Amino acid sequence: MKRILVQIVMFCILTASLTAAAKVLKATNAAEAGKLANTLKPGDTLILKNGVWKDQTMDIWAKGSKEQPITIRAETPGGVIFTGKSLFVVGGKHLIVSGLLFKDGSAEVPFRRLITIYGSHIRLTNTAVTNSAASQWVYVKQKSEHVEIDHCDFGNKKSKGQLMTIRHNSTKTTKPNFHHIHHNYFHDFKRGNENSFETLQIGQGPASKIPSKTVVEYNLFERCSGEDEIISNKSYNNTYRYNVFRHCLGGLTLRAGKNCLVEGNYFFGGGIRGTGGVRLCDDNHRVINNYFANLNERGAIAMTATWKIEGPKPFWPRVTNALVAFNTIVNCKDAFWMGWYTPKNTGSIVPKDIIISNNLIVGKGRFVFYSEQTIPENMSCEGNIVDGREMGHIKTQGFKKIVVKMIEKDGVQRPAPGSPVIGTAEGKLPKISTDIDGQDRGTKKDVGCDQLSEKPVKRKPVSKADVGISWKL
Repeated sequence: MKRILVQIVMFCILTASLTAAAKVLKATNAAEAGKLANTLKPGDTLILKNGVWKDQTMDIWAKGSKEQPITIRAETPGGVIFTGKSLFVVGGKHLIVSGLLFKDGSAEVPFRRLITIYGSHIRLTNTAVTNSAASQWVYVKQKSEHVEIDHCDFGNKKSKGQLMTIRHNSTKTTKPNFHHIHHNYFHDFKRGNENSFETLQIGQGPASKIPSKTVVEYNLFERCSGEDEIISNKSYNNTYRYNVFRHCLGGLTLRAGKNCLVEGNYFFGGGIRGTGGVRLCDDNHRVINNYFANLNERGAIAMTATWKIEGPKPFWPRVTNALVAFNTIVNCKDAFWMGWYTPKNTGSIVPKDIIISNNLIVGKGRFVFYSEQTIPENMSCEGNIVDGREMGHIKTQGFKKIVVKMIEKDGVQRPAPGSPVIGTAEGKLPKISTDIDGQDRGTKKDVGCDQLSEKPVKRKPVSKADVGISWKL
């Protein structure tokens, strides 16, 4: 016991000495901040003085520790305004960047990247970018790991280029990145007229064949309409869950890369033409427990058909081994679009080994299946319920046409008590143990994303009150 007490006392003395040694430094411009950054030690704080920082080039590299990260922050949140040709580069380990505002940036920003992050365990938080003409607003460099971007506000983008680009490790390694993008407010990305207007791109090019293991969750996307790919997934093993997409002209696109999970997201289209849900390419994706409402383009869930071009490889990665289960689709133009964007007379390579299970499709719309020359190979359907539309271009078993009474709660259409969807799910899918609200499904699962339950709701659709900065723009 005496020995343990001595160890505790020594630990407290060491902790106190480390805390006492932490410095608080202040900078009034980028050059001064760069010099001070070279002196930062674990636990130190660098405060950027309030004011307009015009045409400033910030380049900070520092190394904190897990127990004592280094903090670079505004004197008061939102009080430091980077504008003009300003850019911000931060690298190192165990850093926190907080409370900055990037506003009215020039298109002449060098490299056209506004914020560049490289290193490991770096957090960008409580920061806003608005109305900047820079091409890329946030760029996470290759080989970076455990970068966290949270509670930020990114809005009013009109320029070409991805709002946020997450590059992953090179093809020479399969080491994942483990980035975490959460509780951000992405909004008002003006429509472009070509590619490279994605709101969020994770991975790119040949490196799309390696894992990233990035988690994108609890974000709100509103009017993010730069292009069809609001989120463009181009890497393996990523998770997209509990996000809300509202009035976005496009959708969440698994463009390349395998083994991704799309779970518990809400897609609200408002009946606006061009609004979409999830589009699949490549292998082994799971789309479960999502809610799609009033989408007016390309199907709530679309599967791309591919075709041969010059050379041995097809144009798109072929959709195979996809699981689409326990989703609710309400008043969407088409529930499933098979063969999205398939040119005629190109020899389509159709999706293969598809499971469509226990989905609920209700309300006004055109078809359950809209198809462009595409009948999937070995598609298995079970337990799905349809109310209010015809099957369309694909006639298959596994869909029951039943009148389903729905009620609205918290802005979401849910089956009413006594509905025929309750407890009637078919098949064995034990890994889907909770619903979109985080409630336990039990042994008798309901069809669709919502399980009728009296247990506490653990998750609701995120709103502006749940995401973004703590201060006002």
